[in-house]
Amino acid sequence: MTGRALVLSRGAAIPALMASAAIPAVFPPVRIGGRVLIDGGVADYAPISQAAALRATRIYVLAAAHACALASPPRSALTMAVHSLNVMIESRIAADAERVSDELELHVLPHPCPLSVSPADFSHGGELIERAYRTAGRYLSIRRHVPRAHSHEAGAASPGAPAGT
Repeated sequence: MTGRALVLSRGAAIPALMASAAIPAVFPPVRIGGRVLIDGGVADYAPISQAAALRATRIYVLAAAHACALASPPRSALTMAVHSLNVMIESRIAADAERVSDELELHVLPHPCPLSVSPADFSHGGELIERAYRTAGRYLSIRRHVPRAHSHEAGAASPGAPAGT
């Protein structure tokens, strides 16, 4: 209700995950410890700095809502707002990744590009889940064989994704 990020580092995992997935206007909020919580991405999409502060040694980030190959600029107010929000999220992830890159092993999984479906279009959910699953699987299987010193290349082109994604 306040808009402040809340780090859930202990307690039951299922309610925490449900709260993290409680996208406003799509899924209902979740009550934990007397607080009503919504999707953590509203306040901090990928809390890389918080995970580092909690002494995480390895972090995987899946930025799941990025249309990387739209045929034309978004036209409606909603699609323009969503696109702008996604650009902001990508910038924040890159900045956070840069801050912690020497402290821990960071994996920013690639987007399933080329992707021409707007994140505001839920009619392609199954297809998008399948593509993201395959893309993440390729990335993880390749990264399993890469030495740790080279595994936190946030912002670099990732295996299985075209350059510039």
